[in-house]
Amino acid sequence: MRSETHFIPSGRAPVAVVLGTNDVASAVAHRLFNAGYGVVLSRDPGQPVLRRSMAFDDALVTG
Repeated sequence: MRSETHFIPSGRAPVAVVLGTNDVASAVAHRLFNAGYGVVLSRDPGQPVLRRSMAFDDALVTG
């Protein structure tokens, strides 16, 4: 197993891709954003999102 080191260029925040827009993915994205990460959420339109009032999925639907 090899070890790799990745450097973030000065002045740029690391970016995290969160797979999903449900309540759990939204909580993870919120925590990462508050920690200084740039966050991208990706959604599978074939999967229903339950508890929509607690998720960023509403932003996709209502704008």
